[in-house]
Amino acid sequence: MARPPRTGWWGAILGVALAPAAAGELGLERFERRIRPALIEHCFDCHSAEAPRVRGGLRVDSLEGLLRGGETGPAIVPGDPERSSLWQALTYEDPDLQMPPKSRLPDEVIEDFRVWLAEGAPWPEGLAGAGGGEAGPAGFDLAGRREAHWAWHPVRRPEVPEVSDPEWAGGEIDRFVLARLEAEGLKPGPAASRPVLIRRATWMLTGLPPTPEEVEAFVGDGEEGAFARVVDRLLASPHYGERWARHWLDKVRYAETMGHEFDYPILGAWRYRDYVVRAFHSDLPYERFVREQIAGDLLPDPRWLEGEGINESAVGTLQYWFCQQVHSPVDVRNHQIEVVDNQIDVVTKAFLGMTVSCARCHDHKFDAISARDYFALAGILGSSRYAVGAVDDPAGRVRLAGEMVKAREALRRALADGLLETWAGGEAAGVDVAAGVAAGVLVREGETRWDGEGWMGDGEAFTADGEVAGQPRLEGDGAVRLVRPGWRDSGSLSRRFQGRLTSTTRVLDRDFVHVRMAGSGARFGVVIEGFTLIRAPIYGSLRRAVNREEPHWVTVDVSAWKGRRAYLEFSDLGVGDPASELGGGTAGAEGWLAVGEVVLSPHREPPGTGVWTGPTDGGAVLRLLRRWRDAPGTLSEGEVGWIEEVLGAKRPEFPEGWKEAWDRLESGVTAPVLAGVMSDGTGWDEALLIRGNHRTPGDTVPRGFLEALAVGPGREAYGEGSGRLALAEALTDGENPLTWRVMANWVWAHLMGRGLVASVDNFGVLGEAPSHPELLDWLADTFRSEGGSVKRLVRRIVLSRAWQAGSGVTDPAAEEADPDNRWWHRAHVRRLEGEAIRDGMLALSGRLDRSLGGPPVPVHLTPFMEGRGRPGRSGPLDGEGRRSLYLEVRRNFPSPFLLVFDTPVPATTVGWRSVSNVPAQALALMNDPMVVEEARRWADRLAREVAGGWEARVDRAYREAYGRSPDAEEWALAREYLAGGLEDSGEDGTTAWGEFCHALWVAKEFQFIP
Repeated sequence: MARPPRTGWWGAILGVALAPAAAGELGLERFERRIRPALIEHCFDCHSAEAPRVRGGLRVDSLEGLLRGGETGPAIVPGDPERSSLWQALTYEDPDLQMPPKSRLPDEVIEDFRVWLAEGAPWPEGLAGAGGGEAGPAGFDLAGRREAHWAWHPVRRPEVPEVSDPEWAGGEIDRFVLARLEAEGLKPGPAASRPVLIRRATWMLTGLPPTPEEVEAFVGDGEEGAFARVVDRLLASPHYGERWARHWLDKVRYAETMGHEFDYPILGAWRYRDYVVRAFHSDLPYERFVREQIAGDLLPDPRWLEGEGINESAVGTLQYWFCQQVHSPVDVRNHQIEVVDNQIDVVTKAFLGMTVSCARCHDHKFDAISARDYFALAGILGSSRYAVGAVDDPAGRVRLAGEMVKAREALRRALADGLLETWAGGEAAGVDVAAGVAAGVLVREGETRWDGEGWMGDGEAFTADGEVAGQPRLEGDGAVRLVRPGWRDSGSLSRRFQGRLTSTTRVLDRDFVHVRMAGSGARFGVVIEGFTLIRAPIYGSLRRAVNREEPHWVTVDVSAWKGRRAYLEFSDLGVGDPASELGGGTAGAEGWLAVGEVVLSPHREPPGTGVWTGPTDGGAVLRLLRRWRDAPGTLSEGEVGWIEEVLGAKRPEFPEGWKEAWDRLESGVTAPVLAGVMSDGTGWDEALLIRGNHRTPGDTVPRGFLEALAVGPGREAYGEGSGRLALAEALTDGENPLTWRVMANWVWAHLMGRGLVASVDNFGVLGEAPSHPELLDWLADTFRSEGGSVKRLVRRIVLSRAWQAGSGVTDPAAEEADPDNRWWHRAHVRRLEGEAIRDGMLALSGRLDRSLGGPPVPVHLTPFMEGRGRPGRSGPLDGEGRRSLYLEVRRNFPSPFLLVFDTPVPATTVGWRSVSNVPAQALALMNDPMVVEEARRWADRLAREVAGGWEARVDRAYREAYGRSPDAEEWALAREYLAGGLEDSGEDGTTAWGEFCHALWVAKEFQFIP
C-alpha cells in the first residue's frame, strides 16, 4: 500500500465526472421479461381486471393500481423496496401479509421484484394494463406494427445531402452530420489536436496507449494522409482484433464457467474468445461471422485455422454455451426453457436488436413480434444439442482409419483362410457346439425398440468404419474380437479413436430404458429435455460409466421423466466431459464402447436373448467359415459370436509383419482437440406455452423466423434437423434490415461514444429512435454492399471529420441547444473500460505480455472472494502480465477491479456498457495492490530507461500516460512533490517516484479519452 501522498499533488487528480447510467431501458426490459410474467402468473387471478372479484381492492395490472393500492394503502414505493408492502408480502416477512398465499415465490423471482422496485418501478408508458391478452384496444396487429415502426422497413440507400460547407464535409458521413447540425441551427466545433487524435485512435482501435515516439512521429508528419496511415497501421495491428473482440464478448455474455453453485468450467471456452480475435483481425465478412455462430457446425464449407487445423466454424457455436447453467434443477423442463429463452434473448438482441424474449408469455406489447414467433425460434434452439466434440481437422485420423480398414480386411481373409485350412484338415469332424451363443433380443409385450435410424455419430470412433459384421477388432493383448451385426462399436478399428453417438429424440412413454452394451472407459447417459449437466442428487441415475467388456444389459429407471423428451448419448471421448459429466470424468484415452440394442420397457428386468445353435457337422462349419471369408455381412450376431469363440480357442498365427504394421498405424492416431460446441438434433416443433408456462401448452408452432421480416428460406427449410442453418440464412439475408443496421450502429457507438440508435441492443418501440436515420441506412447499406467488412466501416468512420472533432465545449449556445450532443457538434468524452485501464497500466509499467491467445490466466483471488465453487488456486496478482482479455472470466468469482469499472455480469447481451462514476473506482485506483505494484514497476522502468535529471523523467511519464508534456502548473506540482532530492536513487526516492506515477494513473486524464 502506498504511503499518504505529499500535500498538493493528489489535489490535482480531480477531474470530470459522469452521471450514473439511467436504468430506463434495462428496467423496462426487466419489467417485460421478469415482472410482468410473474404478475400475470401469480397475481392476476385475484388482483386484476380479469379476476372475478378484486381481492382487497388491489389491482396489480397497472402502475396506477399499484401506486393507489388497496385496503392497506399503496402497494409500492418506487425506489424503496423496504417500504413497499408488495415487497413485504413477497418476502413473507409479515406473517399477516404473505402473497401469493399458497407458497412463497422462488428467491430469484423475489430478487427481480427487489431490483425493479429499487430502479423506481419502471413501467412502459401508454400501457394501461399488464395483461397477457391484448396490447391496447386494437389487439395484436402485426402488419400494422411492422408498417408503423422504422426498424422493420427495408434498408434503402439515401441520397447524400447537400450542405453549406462542402469543404468541411468532405465525405458522406460528414455531410449527413453537417446537414443535421445545420437543420438544428448548429455548427461543428473545431478539430482535435494531433496529439489528442493519435491518442484517441490508438486507445479506441487497440485498447492500448500510443508511445511517445508514435505521437511525435504523427505530430511531425506533414505529408498528406498522415492520419490515414496511422489508422491503417492500427487496423493492421493484432491488438485491434483483441480490442474489438472484447466489445463482442459483451454481446454474447462470454464466460468460462457456468455459474450457479459450483461454477463448473465450460470446456474450451477460450477458443471462442480467440476465434473472435482472429475474426476481427482478419476482417472476416460479417455475414460469415454470423453464420458460424448460429450454425457453424452445419456449414458445408467449414473454415480451418491455418497451422493448427482447428475448425473455426464449429468453434463459433460455443456462443450458445455461455448461458448460465443450473447443475440440478428441480424442474428440468422449466430450466431448459430458461436456457433456450436466454439463447433467444442473446441471438435476437445481438444480431437483430430486438427483445424477442418479451414475447414468451404473450404477444409483444409494442413490437411486431408474436408469441408464435418466439416459440418458432424456441423450437429451433430447443432442437439443438450441447455437445463436447472434436474441433480439430480429422483428415489425418480419417486417412489412418481408411488404411486400417484395408489392413483389417486383409487380416480377416487371412484368419478365415487359416481357420478353413485347420478345420478342413479334420478339426471339424464330430464337432458339436450346440450351446448358448446369443442370437438376438426377445422383445416382450409392452416393449418397443428405440428406432435405430437417425442415430448420429460424431468423431471417428463411430463414423470412420463401416462396421461390417464379422470384421475383426484387435485387442491390446493380441486377442481378436469380432464386430457383431447391428452393434455400433467405437473400438471396431482401434480404441484410440474417440467420438460420440446420439440417438433420435423421442418422448419417454415407458418406465425403463434397457441398453445392451459393452465397453471400457466410456460413458452413457439419458439426456432429458436437452439437459446435459447430469449430476446427483436428482439426475445421477441417468448417467453411467461403462467398464464391462462383455455384452451386458444396463437399465435406467426413467419413470420420473415419463412424458419428457429425451435422447441417448454414448461417449468414447478421451477425457472427462466437464459439461455433461455423463461418465464422471472416467473416460480413458483408449476406451471403447459398443451399443447393441435399446429397448423401452414397462418391465424393470432387461429383455432376454435368444440362442443360436452352432453348426453340428464339419460341412456346416466349413460353409460358415467360407461365408465369413467371402460375405461377412450376411452373418447373424450368433454366427459371428461362434466364430469369435473359435478364434479364441484356435487362434491362427498372424500374417508375418502384420502386427507390427498395425501398431505403426495405430500409433499415428492422435487424440482430438475437444471443446463445447452445438450439434444438431432431432427437429422438434415447440408448443406455444400459455403465459410462458410449460404446464399449460397450447398449439404446436412450426419452427421458423420472425414473420415481420419475411426473409431467408421458406418454412420447409426449417424441417431439416434443428433448422439452425435456415435461421443463419435468414439472419444474414441481404434484405434483412435489422442485421445490417444493428451492426453498423454498434460499430458507430463504440467509435463515437453513442449510437445513432442510442439503445444499441433495442431497435424496438421501447428503444430510442435514430438521431440520423438517413446516415444509419447509408452506413448499413454501405456495410452490406462492401461485403460486411468491419475494418472498412471502422476506417470510414475514424477518417471522418465528425470523429476527429474536438471534445471541448467551445460554443456555449450549442451546448445549451444540444446538451446530450445528439447531433455531434463536438466529440463525446469517453471513459476507458476497466480492461483498457488495466492494460494501459501494464503497457506503461513494461510488464505487458503482448502474446496472443491461449488458455486463460486463472483469476486472482482476494481474501474476500469466498463461496462455493471457489477455484483451488489463485492466479498471480498481475495476471502474468497478460491483457485483461485473457484473464479467466468466472461467473461466481469475477475480477473486482474490472467489475467496479462496469465490466458487465455475463447474463445477456450488452452491446453498450453502462458507464458509472462512483467512489469505488477512485478507491480501486488508489488502493488496489496490482495498481500500486505496477506503478512502482513503471517508476523503476523510467529510472532505468530515461537519461537526464528528474525533469526528463517527469516529461517522459506525462507523455507516456497522456500523450503530452506537463503544463506550467503540473511542472510546479511535480517540482514541489519531488523536492528534497527524492529523484535520486535510494529506497525513499524509489517510493516517491512510484507514488508520482501512481498519481498519474488516478487522474481522470488517464481514464478518459477526450
